[in-house]
Amino acid sequence: MLFLIKAAVRTQALGAISGLLVPARDVDRIHAAYRLITGLLTTDPKHKRDFLWREDEPGNLTILAPKEPTGFAAIFELSVAPFMPKLNNGDQVLLHMRVSPTVHKAVEGARRPKRYDLIMDALHNTPSDILPQVRQEVVQRTAAEWLAKQGELHGFQPDCNRVHISRNRRLSISEPDGGKMSFSMLDIGCPVKVVEAQKLEACIQSGLGGARAFGCGLILIVNRPDGVATAGLVSGYPASNFGN
Repeated sequence: MLFLIKAAVRTQALGAISGLLVPARDVDRIHAAYRLITGLLTTDPKHKRDFLWREDEPGNLTILAPKEPTGFAAIFELSVAPFMPKLNNGDQVLLHMRVSPTVHKAVEGARRPKRYDLIMDALHNTPSDILPQVRQEVVQRTAAEWLAKQGELHGFQPDCNRVHISRNRRLSISEPDGGKMSFSMLDIGCPVKVVEAQKLEACIQSGLGGARAFGCGLILIVNRPDGVATAGLVSGYPASNFGN
């Protein structure tokens, strides 16, 4: 059982302290939101992350978790609903996702594969004299190719001609060892055909792409163009956000 949780920080009721819980800077807000969500779901400081989340707007969070909230209830206005998407092979659905398109590659001499941000790599490899003119095209093509490969792994076939990127950001997050982790964060909408329903359902539960602790990876089923009811649909992401 999973739960889809809508959590809005009670900024007006909290007064001056709300600035600490919902900072102005994106990076600070990501760190604050992660700590708040952890406190909302568990009292164990050593608990391993088992949830996906995204910030819909400052102070408003969508969370997918295997348990209902247990703490910090006074800080949030909460809406909690069971999340049980039931998909069938051949279904046509519209997905909305916030993702960081990454791959892992083996590096000679390294113990672990290295993570590569495909968007940053593609932009870095584009000649600087033409980059301003082709930036959006490069991002669009790279994201569509990545999504197609993810579909092969996770049981869905995206309509790559209708991949719609509504937002593209690059963030740098401080890590515990003092280093910095930079990654791309894309909001993508795309119609997909369900090829292997169990694989896609598992992907929705575990998330897609990198930077999942930092608000990426959550996939939302927005609606179905055939009008068939599907458990797990999420409101607030109109179909007009998708390509025609």
